[in-house]
Amino acid sequence: MASMTPELAEAQAVIAEAAAQNKLAQHEHLVTELRSIRTQIRSHIGEIGRLRDIVLAHDGKTSLIRTKITELARLVSISLNQKPEIADVLPNDAEAVEWERNHRRLVASHDAAVKELQKHGTADPERIQAVKLNHDLQQLRYSEQSLLAKLQGKKLGKFDDKGLSGVA
Repeated sequence: MASMTPELAEAQAVIAEAAAQNKLAQHEHLVTELRSIRTQIRSHIGEIGRLRDIVLAHDGKTSLIRTKITELARLVSISLNQKPEIADVLPNDAEAVEWERNHRRLVASHDAAVKELQKHGTADPERIQAVKLNHDLQQLRYSEQSLLAKLQGKKLGKFDDKGLSGVA
């Protein structure tokens, strides 16, 4: 075989240097991508926590309002059972008037609690946003794992009909 000429040796050295620089640039690019993904992961985790707190606070208040409604409904029922017999015959009797006033107050409180629950609404927008962010977070974590595998020189798995396989 012919010996290597100085020009050929120089060309191979230039090619080797270019390949090394390209590999370094690719590595730096992957590290930059990984930093970006890590920043996004932290941001998503923080936002999911914030939304979780909103949803839990909302659900707690909703539960309190529903408990209040249930208790008021129970008191209205008890009040109806305690209606004085005289109230139908003598509605202006002092006992009948007192019962009627108290009963109307209970019914009004119950109605106000129902309106409060309707006004309170639901935390669905926050719930939906949290679910979406959680889905995005899972994709970011998968991307993070893929980048780490590339940086560590591991072969990535392939998707087939059985899912992910061949992860080294």
